[in-house]
Amino acid sequence: MLTSKMANSYEMVIVARILYGYSAGLGLSIHVMYLGEISPRKIRGIVTFTSGTFLSLGKLSGQFFGLSEILGREELWNIVLCVPSFFSLVTVIVLPFLPEAPRYLLIEKGDDKACKKALQSLWGQGDYKEEMDEMLAEQSAMKAAPPKSPLQLLGDRSVRWQLISISLILCCNQLSGTSAINIFSFDIFMEAGIPRDMIRYITLGLGVSETITLISCTALGSYSFVLFGCMCLLGFLYTFFVLPETKEKTLLEISEEFKAITVCGKSFAENKIVETKLYVSSLIRKKAVILNNFIAIVAGGIMLTSKMANSYEMVIVARILYGYSAGLGLSIHVMYLGEISPRKIRGIVTFTAGTFLSLGKLSGQFFGLSEILGREELWNIVLCVPSFFSLVTVIVLPFLPEAPRYLLIEKGDDKACKKALQSLWGQGDYKEEMDEMLAEQSAMKAAPPKSPLQLLGDRSVRWQLISISLILCCNQLSGTSAINIFSFDIFMEAGIPRDMIRYITLGLGVSETITLISCGLMIERTGRKPLLWGGYGVMCVCWLLVTVTMNLKDSNYWAPYLAAALIIIFIIFFCGGPGGVISTLNTELFIQSNRVAALVLTGIQRWLMFVVVGLVFPFLITALGSYSFVLFGCMCLLGFLYTFFVLPETKGKTILEISEEFKAITVCGKSFAENKIVETKL
Repeated sequence: MLTSKMANSYEMVIVARILYGYSAGLGLSIHVMYLGEISPRKIRGIVTFTSGTFLSLGKLSGQFFGLSEILGREELWNIVLCVPSFFSLVTVIVLPFLPEAPRYLLIEKGDDKACKKALQSLWGQGDYKEEMDEMLAEQSAMKAAPPKSPLQLLGDRSVRWQLISISLILCCNQLSGTSAINIFSFDIFMEAGIPRDMIRYITLGLGVSETITLISCTALGSYSFVLFGCMCLLGFLYTFFVLPETKEKTLLEISEEFKAITVCGKSFAENKIVETKLYVSSLIRKKAVILNNFIAIVAGGIMLTSKMANSYEMVIVARILYGYSAGLGLSIHVMYLGEISPRKIRGIVTFTAGTFLSLGKLSGQFFGLSEILGREELWNIVLCVPSFFSLVTVIVLPFLPEAPRYLLIEKGDDKACKKALQSLWGQGDYKEEMDEMLAEQSAMKAAPPKSPLQLLGDRSVRWQLISISLILCCNQLSGTSAINIFSFDIFMEAGIPRDMIRYITLGLGVSETITLISCGLMIERTGRKPLLWGGYGVMCVCWLLVTVTMNLKDSNYWAPYLAAALIIIFIIFFCGGPGGVISTLNTELFIQSNRVAALVLTGIQRWLMFVVVGLVFPFLITALGSYSFVLFGCMCLLGFLYTFFVLPETKGKTILEISEEFKAITVCGKSFAENKIVETKL
């Protein structure tokens, strides 16, 4: 670099920059490794942290020497670009007087005397037997796992979580905006309004920005910082919920903690891939709800800024995140409610899931009125309303206890379970409730937690799966999804004046909410079955009458209003019956080990059927007109027949008692449950 100016050769500058980059990348990796191997465990974090400190000092030195008052002048450009070589020269002179890394000497070279001498040279006089024993333990572990190439390491399941952690944190660091600030600091400060001649003094350093940073900054301008904020939030969530603490732990202890991490029912550790818990189980119930609400908050932030960024892509991303959060949240919420509620009021408590879902719809209909937020210039604000409720949940939920059933059945912590019960239900002994949980825990030992595919192949829960799937199918195909999505088109088809439809839709939301609240109070008195078959029966009759009135709308002025009234009655009986009871059945039909997998399957079915109705119904109403509602009536009739003749009553029964009743169901003299197989594992 120094001689390139005299040689007047830009090729020499390019070669020098390549060598500088190679040396910097290689040196940073080796430097961190050396620091980690020479530092005591108690101050390992401080020592390795100095690599970042001196990296920052290097950037600061470059910025300092680059000032026009020092070396930052045109005639001195080759000298200022040689400054890094001075620090390299100092390193070459000083480093030979420092000892080799003790861990390397003992673990890889097997030289205990040289290791001890290096330890004493670095840490002072001492015996260091404990530290050398730790290194020998790591050496023994290495014999079973010899050094690997990068490709072999990528395929090693036992270190998969370490690789994921370091890769994700590095990704968040690079995409958090620091690289953009390093290389585009001049443009950023110019955009911020800083005087041009002051920027060189404010800028703190230079860096290398990846291509994606350049593209995002160019395309989005100042709104690219929203993406950086999302990456920082991703880093926060991962490090808070997943990454284990490494402070003052040996490398083998840290390795074991990473092996213990589970996600989607599996641990990545080789030879220890046990089918444990699905996503919500690995995070525990309450934390899963909190994390899920963070997703909705991020979606709200993206939606709010999409109008300013003039980006429809941001709207699509926000809607995807909203949908993901809604689907996941509904399943986790129902599970949490079922596990914190006493058996006597379990139906009422789980029924509230439907009640608040209805309140959410009503809130959307209310805020969507043109008199409130339903105006063109406020569309991004009205679509952020769900994030407000998610924010309230994130603030409030940490003060509530974890689910008692989870604490005792899955964690085995009877003290924490009793404390949670007393916090939720009031002071008491709760021995009977805890004995019931212990009985379920014993049943789980014979039937360990299953994945969704394993649950589908388990004959002992076949009737539960058939029941919940058929009721869900009847619910989704009963016409409620069509009313939710296409209420405007349905009321237009019924002949309701255009300017009155939004108020009728709001009336539907009010009716739905009131019905759910009142039926939630009745469910423990009447039981589940009467609400189900009674609701399906009335719904079937409503659709048949709606079909008749729609064919009379042209000759009778009252027919459209009667059709609207029948649709409101339909919604009332749906919410008071099948719509509300389904959340209760989700909790009651499956024991603890099967519940998560069952909720995954029902969640997939619910939203898949929702999509199918959304895609197919417009073609149905075009092709069949009012007779398309006859198909909905047939599905309601099917639901009525099944719940009246087949489904057992679950009111006031334990989970194990309900399971036994399902096993007793017979078709043509045969039961799906194998008579002599007690365990439910295939």
